[in-house]
Amino acid sequence: MHDLRLLSPLDFELLVRDLLQGEFGILLESFGPGRDSGIDFRFARGNDEIIVQVKHYLDSGPRKLVATAKKELPKVKQLKPTRYIFATSLPLSPNLKSELIAALPGVPLHVADIITREDIE
Repeated sequence: MHDLRLLSPLDFELLVRDLLQGEFGILLESFGPGRDSGIDFRFARGNDEIIVQVKHYLDSGPRKLVATAKKELPKVKQLKPTRYIFATSLPLSPNLKSELIAALPGVPLHVADIITREDIE
C-alpha cells in the first residue's frame, strides 16, 4: 500500500495516465497546465472518444468529490464522449460510486469506469 498523499495532484494524474495506458495498451493524450475543459486525458479514434477525469481528493472527502463531479457535468455533456473514465485517490463504496454516476446523468460513466484508490494501489 502506498501513501497517495505524497503525490501532488499533477503527479497523481500522471500515475493514473501511466496505469491506464498500460492497462489499455493505448496512448492517452495529455495536455499542459491550465483550464482543461473537463479533459485530463483523451483517446480519440474515429467516432470513439474516451475522456479521463482525475480527482486527487484524499483530504476533501467523498461529498466534495460528488459536488465537483456535478460541476463537471456541463463540460462533459458538451464533449459528448463515447466513454468517460473517472479516477480518484479516494476509496469509494458501491453506494458512493452510484452517487457519482447519478451526479453525471447522461454521461457514459459506468461502475467499471470509476477507478478508486484500491484499484490504483
